[in-house]
Amino acid sequence: MKIESFSALLICYLRSDYVFNMVNVISEFGISRIYVYFDGTKNQEDQNNQNVLISKIEKHCEKLNIMLIIRRSHINLGISKSVINAADWFFSHEEYGVLLEDDLIISNEFLNFTFSARNLLELHSEILLVSGNQFFTGEYALCWTHYPLIWGWATTRQK
Repeated sequence: MKIESFSALLICYLRSDYVFNMVNVISEFGISRIYVYFDGTKNQEDQNNQNVLISKIEKHCEKLNIMLIIRRSHINLGISKSVINAADWFFSHEEYGVLLEDDLIISNEFLNFTFSARNLLELHSEILLVSGNQFFTGEYALCWTHYPLIWGWATTRQK
């Protein structure tokens, strides 16, 4: 199954431990287009490591038949500015999508939730984003809050 109207943005720096797992879960869910944004590095060693990571991600996505779009910042913006820059870039190309930082463990349940929640975002102007987390093990729960949890979240270009 290919989910053409649903894309993912991975916001990365150097952490590769979780990135490949996220790409695998995204692929299994049927998302065929992944954007990856890399904040600029602080030194030559980090730049070399980032180059290696990018090469590995490109090969991994090619093997999974995933369209990969990469953007790198030429300067280190820091986490808050790089997330905003990455989201602006992503939503200049996409109407809706899920945004993930590079140190997350995600599941198909999370992607299914964010995919299904698109209707909520479109129907309710007061809902700006949906996000998921599992601070505690156990049952799944849904709650409304005014506090955005932005490690793994989805929203629309308009919002």
